[in-house]
Amino acid sequence: MGPQDKYWLVNVQIVEEDEKGKIKKNKETHLVDSFDVVGVEKKVKEMMEGETRDWSILSIARSPIIEVYWKL
Repeated sequence: MGPQDKYWLVNVQIVEEDEKGKIKKNKETHLVDSFDVVGVEKKVKEMMEGETRDWSILSIARSPIIEVYWKL
């Protein structure tokens, strides 16, 4: 990540029907790295491509996370 990259917390709502036919709205929080909000929206849309359930972005907020350390 470069010095201009930021992490963003994205709340995504997924709507699905349970076994009894009741509509459930589940919220997921995703951590996305991007330069700006437009890039965040683009990445979430790409990630959710092919999702058969209805979904929408509820909120996008800049994360206080500075760095994520992970190893392949």
